[in-house]
Amino acid sequence: MRAVLLALCLVLAATVARAERVEAALEQAHDALTRASRALGAADTGQAQLTALGQAVRAHEDALSLYRVALRALAEREGVLLADIERNRESLAGVLSSLQTMSRAPRSALLAYPAGPIAATRAARLMANVSPALEAQIASLRGQLDRLRQVRGAQELSRVEIRGLLSGLQDLRARATAALAKREDALPVSARELARQGQAAAQLATTLGELAALLPGFAQSGHSNQIGFVGAQGRIPLPVRGTLSAGPGEPDPWGRVSEGIVLSAPAYSEVSAPWSGTIRFAGPLTDYGQIVVIEPESGVLMVLAGLGRIDRTTGDTVLRGERLGDLGGRIPDSREFLLEATTDRALIAGESLYIELRVQDQIVDPLDWFDFATKGQDG
Repeated sequence: MRAVLLALCLVLAATVARAERVEAALEQAHDALTRASRALGAADTGQAQLTALGQAVRAHEDALSLYRVALRALAEREGVLLADIERNRESLAGVLSSLQTMSRAPRSALLAYPAGPIAATRAARLMANVSPALEAQIASLRGQLDRLRQVRGAQELSRVEIRGLLSGLQDLRARATAALAKREDALPVSARELARQGQAAAQLATTLGELAALLPGFAQSGHSNQIGFVGAQGRIPLPVRGTLSAGPGEPDPWGRVSEGIVLSAPAYSEVSAPWSGTIRFAGPLTDYGQIVVIEPESGVLMVLAGLGRIDRTTGDTVLRGERLGDLGGRIPDSREFLLEATTDRALIAGESLYIELRVQDQIVDPLDWFDFATKGQDG
């Protein structure tokens, strides 16, 4: 795969202002895939496997996102080259046609130049000046054709990698779902009580705020984070690979005034736990779709709404980066992905994930808590 990434970098260097940024992004994607593969191979327990599967899914999603951008740039580069080649071809065709006509004329006719010997001499000098320019034009066209071959070669290599990534993503999702379904650890008494509380709250609540208010406090036993959730303010990783589409005070996906933030992402995106904690509620709520409420610390509730599928249950404990579910859309096949990436056709649906954060019963701005710079799982 590294050869593919380097080929892409060489081609895109001509269209990206700072080629070193492209190279760095490509290298990071390659390294992330390598680390995820090694971690998955070394996972020797159910929990380690779940964590490694989550890391592998995110690495695949990140690589697909990067290839999507690269293919769009390659398509734009191809369009520019084709337009330049066509312009040069028309100009060059006219000159070559004139030269071919002259080459077929008998030498005696060329010597009997109609305007006389002086004009003939001038014409000869003009042709002497035209020849280097013609050679330069031919060299330019040859270079454009070579660059076009490079672009199309990089496109084909990218298509091969994308097919592999999409297939791998399908396999990883299936393995993660199967691993979660095989968990044999029965819910402890405290978890069963949390499940009862969550069900009771969902029956009474009609909004996310009401649901959060109806969930009683729970004494956390603590998790393995080196620092607490509150202490990591500003460095909490995002639960989905997406872009910010709405902030506090703006309309949320259900037409209400948002008290949190909205992330837009491809419909097939995986949603993972931003921090270790206890799931206080997992399930549907009125028109919010599937929602998950995580308590990373006592007095802190993180609400994720808009999921299409949830693979966890109320009372579960989750580690940072573990799979919670998906936004709900299917993974596109390679044909759809390639067409969407290289044309203006919107073939991959997008979905929204709503995030609300409450600390000591007060709504806080998630923009101050989540890490929008790296979107990583470190912290």
